[in-house]
Amino acid sequence: MGILDGTHIYISPTAEEQASYANRKKRMTINNLILVDIDGEILYVKAGRYSISRN
Repeated sequence: MGILDGTHIYISPTAEEQASYANRKKRMTINNLILVDIDGEILYVKAGRYSISRN
């Protein structure tokens, strides 16, 4: 058992990058997701286009 949580973080991308970061409300954000196990160890992080998992 663990915890899974996600949130949007507001950003200020360049004019060329805005189409990649516009959410459904037309705000510029990066969606972040973190998975933590029962002991509080981070197992997985996805921040925007990048993800990191613990093996």
